Amino acid sequence: ISWGKENNYYIPINHLEYLDQCIPIEKVVKVLKPIFERTDVVIIGHNPMFDVHVLANYGINITTRLIYDTMTACWMINENLLKNLEETVKHYYGYDKYHFKHIISTVPGDLRKEYGYKANQNVPCSLCEIDILGLYCMDDTYWSWKLYLDTQDALEEEEMEDHFYRRYVEFFYVIFNMER
Repeated sequence: ISWGKENNYYIPINHLEYLDQCIPIEKVVKVLKPIFERTDVVIIGHNPMFDVHVLANYGINITTRLIYDTMTACWMINENLLKNLEETVKHYYGYDKYHFKHIISTVPGDLRKEYGYKANQNVPCSLCEIDILGLYCMDDTYWSWKLYLDTQDALEEEEMEDHFYRRYVEFFYVIFNMER
């Protein structure tokens, strides 16, 4: 969760090797559900469809019509750029953001093996250390928030703002329901 450069938060849940340091999912859902289910909040993300699905899996149903997808906004501004957050941040800000593959590569081989994964196989983030995954996630939310601030003007300059809000945002839930 991010509200700017100095206000980034990570809520540790389900870290398999660090459950004693995690917040029980029931408590997290109880606190976040009324916030995320409000209709007057803006949900910002780089491909928020993924996040909305994850929240729905826990019984948190996003209802706001104010969903801002920085991945789609960046693509509408310049369709020639790669869509992933790392490349987008590098292009716009010159910042080398860690890729998710680097984060999961920090999971030791013996831990991978213990959970039935091969040494070079991708693993779920639940096997990552809280501090490592937390920093990565806070970085993701910060850069999504920053792109939100900066792409709004660019969409307007490209005369794509109306299309973005009337087409993409309006069809977000249609796509979400189809995927669900």
